Amino acid sequence: GTIGIYASDDTGPANAFDMTAPANVTIDTNLAGCNTSNTVTVSKNDIRGLVNNSGAGYDSNVFQAELPYSVTGTYTAGAVGSTAAATSGNYINLAANANSTSASHGAWKSAMALNVNIPVPSKSLLAGDYEGQLTVNIQAF
Repeated sequence: GTIGIYASDDTGPANAFDMTAPANVTIDTNLAGCNTSNTVTVSKNDIRGLVNNSGAGYDSNVFQAELPYSVTGTYTAGAVGSTAAATSGNYINLAANANSTSASHGAWKSAMALNVNIPVPSKSLLAGDYEGQLTVNIQAF
């Protein structure tokens, strides 16, 4: 998507090219799960988050080429080795300064929601694309 910045003709130097608001993306699945004990892992391809590789050069005192982001994952799953009813929960919490996180479960199936949160950074944004990959892996053990 597009992240807005302040770039109008009446924006002063203090706010020029600053992100206008936090960005949030929700990824909803219709079905996720595994029919045996498993581990759900969510990982970023770069611990810095979304990265702008434009190579333009910039003043690092006022611009940044990375956008750290956090991810929460909510779904319904049971505990490993338990036959109790599964509970809905926020099982995945990937911090902005972390590369991956995981949670282990018994067999489960449910919808899954991943919420990606990109806060407004302390410095201004560069022109170009901030890119990154978020991977979800469900692996039996």
